[in-house]
Amino acid sequence: MSYTHLNRTERDLIYRMQFQGHSQSAIARTLGRHKSTISRELRRYRNVTGHWWSPEADLKAGLARRRHVSSPKTGSKRLINSVL
Repeated sequence: MSYTHLNRTERDLIYRMQFQGHSQSAIARTLGRHKSTISRELRRYRNVTGHWWSPEADLKAGLARRRHVSSPKTGSKRLINSVL
């Protein structure tokens, strides 16, 4: 199964469709994504007031992606020592 992250264009479309009152299922159909992807996006990247805004969500997603990728597990001295 191939997976791609949502991009800024898709997030902008989610924002516009949500603002127009479309359901998460309708948004997912339009984007060709699963409805759970849209649901997780709206839940995961909302701001402190509970609202979701595409530029802010895109920034948070980028930070989360960099934070996850920036700590490689292979080659770590701690990992190597735990195996030996």
